Amino acid sequence: MINSNELLSVVDEYDTPQKPMPRHIVKKGNYWFRAVHVWIMNHKNQVLVQKRSLKKDQSPGFWEPAVAGHITSGDNYFTGAVREVREETGIQLINILDLGEYLADEFFVVKVFNAFVKEEGVVTREFPNREHVRYKWVDALDIPPLVGKMT
Repeated sequence: MINSNELLSVVDEYDTPQKPMPRHIVKKGNYWFRAVHVWIMNHKNQVLVQKRSLKKDQSPGFWEPAVAGHITSGDNYFTGAVREVREETGIQLINILDLGEYLADEFFVVKVFNAFVKEEGVVTREFPNREHVRYKWVDALDIPPLVGKMT
């Protein structure tokens, strides 16, 4: 599930790459790091949401409206986004749209992408890495009351 020795892409406050560091050091120290959020939508303008495993270290059991993950050493934002979507859902993305980036918390640079799929039944793996325990498609307007809930 979580590899505390995984090398994360560490950056400075200007998003300039620095020497990669193990996840457990980055998370405990004051190091900037990169992450991605990918919002996946279908032809009905529904968004794929995932329920986090109870074993997750952050927000266990909660619904989230994006595939998200840290950028590991050797990945850029685009390759990291494609990798995270493939690992978490089994979906192989080809075309994704870069929506920009924002700073989350104090040391967290997030690049946001949007991806569209032709069918809502495209999740090809049943909880492939146990980071998530359920997936579903929801209308965009139904996301705010869902996120942050465990049911």
